[in-house]
Amino acid sequence: MDVDVSAHEVEGRTKEAAWTSRLQGIQSFIGRAFIAIGLMLLTFGLVSILGPFFGFGLVLLAAGVALSWGTRPLPAWLARILN
Repeated sequence: MDVDVSAHEVEGRTKEAAWTSRLQGIQSFIGRAFIAIGLMLLTFGLVSILGPFFGFGLVLLAAGVALSWGTRPLPAWLARILN
């Protein structure tokens, strides 16, 4: 079986892989930022009487975990729990 791949096709695949990598990096960064903000709001909600900050912190924390872990495989301990 002979494989004939043009230079243009290889270049297109390389650019696509580079963009995918960049987008995953951005998604992971945003996820980590959400986690940090969520943890701050959780702490503030626990310390103060303002309950809505606690709930909003939980939502941001969950969104951050979903965004940052959505780009890579689950950790082994979490995969064992979910399976």
